[in-house]
Amino acid sequence: MPLAGWASASAHGYPVRALGIVSLPALVPYRAPIGFTLGMIHADVL
Repeated sequence: MPLAGWASASAHGYPVRALGIVSLPALVPYRAPIGFTLGMIHADVL
């Protein structure tokens, strides 16, 4: 599930950091529909 949240954050344009230190690259482009879909799945499962 962490990947779904990461993809959702990427689609929304939010920065993602590992351990609050290292910036991670976006998994999906900004406003990509798949990112929003994965975000809904992430929210429903967790």
